[in-house]
Formats: sequence, structure tokens, C-alpha cells
Amino acid sequence: MSKRLKNCISGRIPKVDAVRDLLSRINPDEIRSIHEEMIDIIKRNRIFRNGTISGYVVAGFDGAELFSSTKKSCPNCLTRKKLTGETEYFHRSVVCMTIGKSPHVILGQEMLKPRDLSGFEMEGCPYKLRVVRYREQWEEKGGKPNVLCGL
Repeated sequence: MSKRLKNCISGRIPKVDAVRDLLSRINPDEIRSIHEEMIDIIKRNRIFRNGTISGYVVAGFDGAELFSSTKKSCPNCLTRKKLTGETEYFHRSVVCMTIGKSPHVILGQEMLKPRDLSGFEMEGCPYKLRVVRYREQWEEKGGKPNVLCGL
């Protein structure tokens, strides 16, 4: 266990099943609401008044693979075939986060869901589609800032 993690957890580390059971009881909408309130407080307190890079608030999009298993899966799992022919189940997320000077704040996050992308030829298409969709949503709101664009 890393030194940083040891500082956060005292005693025995819980098993994956215990963590999954605990997280399954949490309503994601409540967490989302708390996160949106936090972003509003950051805006009100003008945390980024000097920007993060050269006077601008700069954010980046990145994808992260969170979990993978060859045994356990759920309806929202993405799948891939390993070289052995075995199916691997996993979850990926796209995150928008401020970069440059601290604090580094997650402005938005979305889990990728399984879907048929056979009509798309672009490499890395799911991530590119997320960026395009966020831009379209922003424009549909009349260009008004939202959680992702409102700092």
C-alpha cells in the first residue's frame, strides 16, 4: 500500500466486495448535487480569479480506466477480448479537470456506457464524442456557462 493511502486508511483495508456494497447504497444524484454546489462555491469565492495558466482557467479532458475483471461484471460494463480469448469487463470514465496551478478541480465526469460504435471510424471515438456533445449542450443553452465551462 502506498504511503499516501496509509495516511488515509487506518487498520485493515476493506475488501472489494465490501466497498462495492457500500457504494451501491449511495445515490449518484446526491453526489452530483454536492459536486455542483462545490463548483458554485468555487465560483462565488473566485478561487480561479488569477487563472490556472497565464491568467486563463485551463481545463483538460482525459479518459481513465477504473476497474477491470474477467469474472465479475454488470450491465454497464464495457467488454474486450484478451489475447487468450477470455472476455474482460471494465469501466472507463471521461473527466474534465482544471490544469496548471492548484487547486486541481474536477469540473465534470461521465462514465462510458456500452454501445454499438460500428458506424464510427475515428480512433478514440467515444472520448471525442463526449467533447463534441458537451460543446453542443453548451451552445444549446445559448452559450451560457455550465458546470464544465462556467469558471
